[in-house]
Amino acid sequence: MRHRRGGRWVALMRASTAACVAWCAGIAADGASATTDRRTGLRPAFNVARHGFAFTNSFVGWPWPVTEPGARERAGSGAYGLCGGMSLAAADYYIADAKTPDMRTPPGPGTAWHAYLWVRQARSLGFMGYRGIRFMQWMAMSDSGAGGIRAHTFAALAGARQKLERDGVLPLGLVYRTWREGAMPWQNHQVLAYGWTETAEGHVEIRIYDPNFPGRDDVILRLTRTTEATCDEGRDGDEPILGYETSLVVPGRRNRTVRGVFVMGHVPRPVPR
Repeated sequence: MRHRRGGRWVALMRASTAACVAWCAGIAADGASATTDRRTGLRPAFNVARHGFAFTNSFVGWPWPVTEPGARERAGSGAYGLCGGMSLAAADYYIADAKTPDMRTPPGPGTAWHAYLWVRQARSLGFMGYRGIRFMQWMAMSDSGAGGIRAHTFAALAGARQKLERDGVLPLGLVYRTWREGAMPWQNHQVLAYGWTETAEGHVEIRIYDPNFPGRDDVILRLTRTTEATCDEGRDGDEPILGYETSLVVPGRRNRTVRGVFVMGHVPRPVPR
């Protein structure tokens, strides 16, 4: 989730949404729930090859789908990501039971596909970017303690498995960085969960579509439960603090520490054909 600069975020989000309304409005919707098999009554599983995108989450050039006079020159251009937009779009395609286009290169600015992903990116952050604020809040948390990010992850994922099993997919926000490192909110990430397993070793393994790894159906989040003793004032001294330590596991690569995980939102939208 990398953006070069976002000083005019709200104004540009509103403008881009308006610019894309006509294009999006002309697309036929397939309903708000994934198509079920009429014979079995079961929803088909999310398929990374069918519902995910074949290109990597790495876009180049002017990131905004609209241009104000002089804005391009002031803000510059460069590499950026639309992980939230790609994750929500993959959920949209799953719910519509439609295959994503066979594009191997990220769509460029000014195209309808880029506009679609950009609007989904903006929507992934919630009304007026309130979910983006959550990334900022979690970046300020310590790792441990009752107010730490591990405990917040444990609380945030309560009921997540039930939501995932009900809907088939579940967007997740991943917090990688802290303010102390001098990091920015867009250096965190968004993915789409589509499977949940609890192992005999006590791990939780969440299968995810990660826009940074197109075509990979072996990417998981591995969560290990932690237990801390506490003497926090106002809390029962015998009551432990439960949390999750999380890693992003991509076979063939070094595991990456994920400081925190929380559930994002998803309101299905029509998909382009």
